[in-house]
Amino acid sequence: MSGRLEQLCQQRGIRISEQRRAILHVLDTETGHPSAEDVHQRVAVLDSRISLATVYRMLNILSDAGLLSRVEFGDGRAHYEQAGDGHHEHLVDVETGQVVEFCDNAIESLLREAAKRLGYRLLQYKLELFAASETTADAFIDQHRASERGYRQALDAVTPSDHARTALPGSASYPSSLAPRRRSTRWRNRNGAVRA
Repeated sequence: MSGRLEQLCQQRGIRISEQRRAILHVLDTETGHPSAEDVHQRVAVLDSRISLATVYRMLNILSDAGLLSRVEFGDGRAHYEQAGDGHHEHLVDVETGQVVEFCDNAIESLLREAAKRLGYRLLQYKLELFAASETTADAFIDQHRASERGYRQALDAVTPSDHARTALPGSASYPSSLAPRRRSTRWRNRNGAVRA
């Protein structure tokens, strides 16, 4: 019996091999927001020959087809969820990594009004909230501030010669010998004709 994603792939003409079918099965039974590595780990139980590259390719195909939504939760990895499950927001617990889905119509109304005030009409939005529990939020904030202070102190301790290498282009301390050369604004099209 084929799952929801497999049926949608067939409707869209996406080729389904046995390996892809196993990936679709894992995604259909998933209740959270798996990363590619999570999907690979689960699908390897079904078929150990499926590579991580195959999982990435399938996730990209499904995302491009609008069947999966790609979400970022600040852990440096893309996570996926089935598209079309109704609009909702995500709250990420920064201590545990747990993702809580919620829907708040007041937020959407507020965003629509903000867009309208600016002369736009809201078409879609994506919102991820990062939070810590009430009992540990202050400690988490203090830890974050301390690490920022340490980073600033490390920057202040950089010697002037090192500073020249870390300076931003256009700043007074950026060596002119390293400044990017101005590129011509002219380019050639496919036929070789120069366009300005």
